[in-house]
Order: sequence, then structure tokens, then C-alpha cells
Amino acid sequence: MAPRFANHSAELVISADPDRAVCGAFWPQNRRLGEQLDRLLTLWPRGQELGALSTVIYCPADWEGGPSTVLIRRRRYLTTYLSADDDSHLLTLVRGASAPRHVEVIAHDADPRAAEAVLLSYARPGAGSRGLHLRRGAAPAR
Repeated sequence: MAPRFANHSAELVISADPDRAVCGAFWPQNRRLGEQLDRLLTLWPRGQELGALSTVIYCPADWEGGPSTVLIRRRRYLTTYLSADDDSHLLTLVRGASAPRHVEVIAHDADPRAAEAVLLSYARPGAGSRGLHLRRGAAPAR
């Protein structure tokens, strides 16, 4: 994984295991929820479509501010949090009648090695990189 700098790219890992309660991890570029939700949806792997996404439940400790809605690609999504004391570090993507998807949020300024360990933990045990979907943006210039 490339080292991260001030303008690093967001990264997302979604487990290939459909039975995981938390389906993956997201390493955002910053703490601006609306901007990073757009990035998350852009990086979401094909073949694991979200369906009718309607609401995003977030942990306030991970994001600055707290908009009640965000506009992404001309569509408005509701956002909410469960409690100001919530420290779950999860994003919950509510998808109509489908089961919600829970994604662990890694602090945007996390140590790259620690973040990589969390991202890679969402691979199936023993499956190596074949067991996960790793999406990353362009590597930063050195």
C-alpha cells in the first residue's frame, strides 16, 4: 500500500464473506461526511451493489459536523447518528428492505501500517487477497 500524504486517496475493503456483521472498512481522506460518502459510494465494489440506499447512520467521533442530509450525485440521503457518545466507528448503510451494511471507519489520520492491517482484516481467513475487494484511488505523488 502506498504511503499516505496530505492528499491521500481513500481506500475501501469489502469482505467477500456475506455473513460478516461488519462487511468491511473504509479509510477516508478527511472528516467531511458528505464528501467522503461520495467517495465511499464511488469505491464500492461492483457485484456487491447497495440497492436502494436511503439512510446513513454514522459515529459522530469520526466526522466533523453532522448534516441531516447529504447530496451525492443529485440524490439526497438522510444521515443520522445514534448517540453523541457513540464510539462504534461504524457507518451503517440502510438499504430499503435489504439488511443494512456496516462498514468500519478508520481514522483519516491513522498510521498507514495500522490502517492497512484493519483493511486487510476483512479478508476471509486463509483466503489472502482473493478473499477481499480492495479499492483504492490513484496513489499519491511521492
